[in-house]
Amino acid sequence: MSGTGHSAALSDGEELLFRQVHPNCIQEGRIGKNAFDPTETREPDRLSVARETLTTPAAAYDLHVRTGHVSAGTWAVSVQECASLDLPARPDPTPVDPAHAFVDFAGLSKNATKKKARLLAKVAMDRGALYTPS
Repeated sequence: MSGTGHSAALSDGEELLFRQVHPNCIQEGRIGKNAFDPTETREPDRLSVARETLTTPAAAYDLHVRTGHVSAGTWAVSVQECASLDLPARPDPTPVDPAHAFVDFAGLSKNATKKKARLLAKVAMDRGALYTPS
């Protein structure tokens, strides 16, 4: 990830944010509540996503697995769906992934983070997988 400063929040509410979901987060064909929980990652305040305006669900998946990670597929939430939970989405391009962004959970308690992550997972599940490998 880039530096410690926060960039301005994304403003196009319609833009989708692609999230790779680990197979361990799939239960009975549904994504689990922890699929959008940043406390499960190495950066507990940041949920890594990829921007729809800069990549596709399949390309986001391919990059994720090509860089040594595991994914059952690509799900998404919109910038507006995050903003409605007071979770700004911020661009965070990297040399490897120019589409990289993150949903900012900074300042939330662990309990509040888990509640909001569950709501995002439900929205993504309701939308359905945007890409799964064949």
